[in-house]
Amino acid sequence: DVDRVELLIDTDRDYNTAINLAVAEDGRTFDRCGNLSEYNPRWYVAVHAEENYWTAEVAIERTGLTTQPLLAGNAWAVSAHRAGPGIAPASWSQLRTNLPLTQAAGLLLFTEAVPETVEAAR
Repeated sequence: DVDRVELLIDTDRDYNTAINLAVAEDGRTFDRCGNLSEYNPRWYVAVHAEENYWTAEVAIERTGLTTQPLLAGNAWAVSAHRAGPGIAPASWSQLRTNLPLTQAAGLLLFTEAVPETVEAAR
């Protein structure tokens, strides 16, 4: 167990199956989508640690999250929480738990369609 941040992303908002991504302060990563053992998205993580805090920058290809196009008006359910030994539960939803709960997610709303030229480059 180490200090880590976990993201839960439900791209179809069925509030049943979601993608779980975790980044630890030591740079280790974890990814899972339901019980799919073949799920293995391409993503990139840079971690920087100081004495009293750490930061992480994460990039993941859209195709590692969904095969659906990103259209204006679409919404994903997204949750974030921090967990680790000796750390009080802290989450975006303010639930006092370290469990990744889809029903506690907020909404990530897409307001503009991604231009086709950008989509073709991905």
